Amino acid sequence: MVNEKIIFFAISIAVIFFLQKIILVLVQKASSLQKIPDDVVNGLRLIIKFLMAILSIYSAVYFLEIGDSTTLILSLFLGSVISFASIQTIQNFVSGAYILVTEPFSVNDLVRIGGSEGVVTEISLNYTWILNFEGLIERIPNKKIINSLITNFDQKVVTEDKYVGKLGWMKNIIQSR
Repeated sequence: MVNEKIIFFAISIAVIFFLQKIILVLVQKASSLQKIPDDVVNGLRLIIKFLMAILSIYSAVYFLEIGDSTTLILSLFLGSVISFASIQTIQNFVSGAYILVTEPFSVNDLVRIGGSEGVVTEISLNYTWILNFEGLIERIPNKKIINSLITNFDQKVVTEDKYVGKLGWMKNIIQSR
């Protein structure tokens, strides 16, 4: 009886594993055919892996008849692993939302972010892509951008009267240009 339960559990884990692989391949193919942004694909991958982990725990509880305390411990362990694994993604996502809202730079701006310098080609929720002067694309995590000094060479000083009046000391500098 115990051996049958272990066999059914092993089969269910194998089915869950192969189901996850098939779904991930389908998501990858759909993203390449329909030009789905990398952020969405990464989010889908994370959700799929999380759901498969929940199915694995459920199959362990169902087939092996694991008690409540063991199920709770297993769930806490799994939740901790997933939360630690997704910290970087969540930080990049929040930083990306902040960048998109505050707009310290936009696409086609010439910028220096930390030690990287070039033209911004794309801004997403997780990464910002910069075409550097060597012709290479640099993918900078948005979390790193938030903690870096940003110089936007395309932003100009606004010379409206209300700003020049408040910044009288800059009036001479602006007019001398």
